[in-house]
Amino acid sequence: MALQCGRCGAGVQSANRVIACIIRIAFSSLSSFSIKALQNEDSMPMMSQFILPFILTGLSVLPDLALAGNATPETYLGSKHLVLEIRYCECEAVKPDSHPSVLLADFLRESSIVRVAVSAEDNGFVSSDYVTMGYKFSPIKDSSDTFSFNYTGTHTTSSGKSSGRGQLLLEKDKWVHLFGSHHESTSGALHSNVAVRLVEFDGS
Repeated sequence: MALQCGRCGAGVQSANRVIACIIRIAFSSLSSFSIKALQNEDSMPMMSQFILPFILTGLSVLPDLALAGNATPETYLGSKHLVLEIRYCECEAVKPDSHPSVLLADFLRESSIVRVAVSAEDNGFVSSDYVTMGYKFSPIKDSSDTFSFNYTGTHTTSSGKSSGRGQLLLEKDKWVHLFGSHHESTSGALHSNVAVRLVEFDGS
């Protein structure tokens, strides 16, 4: 939606044009104030009390307007340079008795994913229509790639709900199966599984 400057009448369609408009108004007001001050010196204190707050307020919003005009989702990451990825699926994730980090290719291909930006030492909560998880993790001393990870989560499926909680060591860039369920029905085996990994944010 296009905005219009009430002072100059110019159409404003971007943050940069809003900034230009504010600067134009500020300098116009300042010039007007200078001329009137020269004509009437007694009015200078009153005029400065009226004009200067307006100018300062206008200038103070320039950084925010510039940020909003050029913002991408990554602009708001701040110091959170890691991403916690949560995959979930109504399918088999690991073979029986296999290591929890060895996920099946079908699970990685068919599963849905939720991503949340995190810090190296963080706790939080993430939720979607099907998976909910509270988490807390912190780096292991003398290791930049291994974290202590605590979690409590639920996975809602068409056949019910599974849940899990625990504490484990989470290595950066490695998937780990957290919890799931498996039971037989008249239509065959029903699976529900959730896995996570921690990765560096790469902008993709």
